[in-house]
Amino acid sequence: MKESQQNIVNPSVSDNSFVGKSGTVYVIHPSLTAGRFEYLERLQIELQYGTTLSAFRQEASEVYTLLNEGRFADAAVKQHGVVHGSIRIDERRKHPLMLICSLFIAAPNEDLTTWNEAEAAEKINDWSNVDMAFFLALRRRFLQDFTSFSDTDFQHTSPENQAEASDS
Repeated sequence: MKESQQNIVNPSVSDNSFVGKSGTVYVIHPSLTAGRFEYLERLQIELQYGTTLSAFRQEASEVYTLLNEGRFADAAVKQHGVVHGSIRIDERRKHPLMLICSLFIAAPNEDLTTWNEAEAAEKINDWSNVDMAFFLALRRRFLQDFTSFSDTDFQHTSPENQAEASDS
């Protein structure tokens, strides 16, 4: 772990801990408990689509209704809002990438079986001295193990498709 003259902490992605601006040593865990995993799924959607799961569902439902009514321009405008995640930005919520990192990174004595966004925001505020490139690299490391199961969908797991795949 390197620290620049401006007190910016530049941990290596291979480090197993780093120090926040408060002096707290945060441990980087390679895995999640089942209690935190459900939050990972939600946060991945927020990261991918730039909105919360409930807001995404509501917006997608409204787009569907507008398309069925033949109101294509209105549907396009609504879809644009979903894609660009204006809700999270307007509400000044922590970025989903940082929230995902907070699932894997813990302070000493932190309960690894639970998680909430308010406590995560406090941790993230303490990470303001840490180079953002570190968190971007960690995201790839964390999600690599936790997204391989979701790369298939029902279409690709049907018996017909499995038979085709085994014939190849």
